[in-house]
Parts: sequence; C-alpha cells; structure tokens
Amino acid sequence: MLFIIIQIPFFNIEKANRHINVDIKFVIYQNLLQRINRYLSLKLTIKMVLYINDFLIPIEYSNLKSTIQAGDEIIYSTLCKGNVIHANKTYNWISHILITNSGVAHMYPDIYTKGNPINSDFTEWGQVDSIVKLGKIRLVMNMKGFVYDLFRIKEAESSENFQIRRKEFLARFRPMLIEKKEKWLNENKNTTDKKIKKYIKQSYKVLENLKRKEEKRLSKEN
Repeated sequence: MLFIIIQIPFFNIEKANRHINVDIKFVIYQNLLQRINRYLSLKLTIKMVLYINDFLIPIEYSNLKSTIQAGDEIIYSTLCKGNVIHANKTYNWISHILITNSGVAHMYPDIYTKGNPINSDFTEWGQVDSIVKLGKIRLVMNMKGFVYDLFRIKEAESSENFQIRRKEFLARFRPMLIEKKEKWLNENKNTTDKKIKKYIKQSYKVLENLKRKEEKRLSKEN
C-alpha cells in the first residue's frame, strides 16, 4: 500500500485550463476548495493523505459518468492532456478520463462552435486505435482523431510514482485493448457501414502492430 503526502489544493484546474474555455462543474473539487479556503483564512497549514490507486482522480470529478451505460463498471479514473488537429490547427485541452470494461469516456472541444465548448463522449474499445508509450502514455481515438496523453499530476504524485503508474497503465490496458479490439473486429466484420468498414480494414494492421509491441514489452520483462 502506497501513501504520499500532498499539499492542498489538490489540483489547479483553473491554471490547467486558463487558455481554453471549459464549462464543467467539478463538484468534488469545489467542495474541497470551500473547506480549504475556510482553513486558509485561519492561516493553518493543511495536508492530506492520498492513497494511490486506480482512482487518482475521483469519478465524480466531472459529469463524464453520464456518458457511461448503467452496469458498465468504471475501473480507472485519471486526467489526460488531449489534442486534435483540424484544418491545420491544433486544439489542446485537459480531459477527465474514465475507463470501463467497454471503453473510454473522455472530453473534447467542439471545434465547430465559437469558444470551443467542452463536450463529453464515450468510445468503445473497438474504436480506440492504440495505447502506446511515447514518453507518456497515449490513447488514440482514431475515428474521432483525438489523442490523450497521460501526464503527471504534480500535486498528487512524485516523478517516480508517475513512472510506475504509466508502466502499470501500459501493462494493464494494452493487453485489454488487444483483446477487446479483436473481439470488436470479429463482431463487426460483416458491417455494411462504409465508414466502419474502412476503419475495420485499417484496424487489422493496427491490431497486429499492437500485438508485436506487446510481445516486445513482455520479452523485455522476462
């Protein structure tokens, strides 16, 4: 069991999103902030113990849970740096990420609306393109073009703990992606949807590449 001591406040979401327009009710964060401000007004030093587990960020951190079907178990909650390229312009944002047995719930900016308000969506595992290690962990939603980079939450984990977390993330979720994606491809191979059909054709190559990378990772561990 791993514990670390962190200094309140837990995470400066205003600072993280100061360059983008985000309209999300962070209920847990707001409640904590109200309590913290009361203590700080008394000039007290506040510390809290954070248990490092699969829910580094509370599930209720945002309204993202509303995109997940009832009964689909949430198994991981974190923050990621999101980006997408459209019309030669790169959009960046901070996204709450919820991972379930069926897929990944994530946030993205509406690039067609003024101010780029943040929306929420759920992508099933079959349409998650890859989980790769490129300095950071990267989730690629190929059909939507969204890329999510796992990053260290400085207020909550040390650099060493983050290195452990991202290795565990890769070891846990890439095999899961391979299994789920292979199943999804088999279930949808006879689809008449032209867009899905094209994606399936590309996905077989992606799947083989994922398998090779996973075999390489396992051979290094053994």
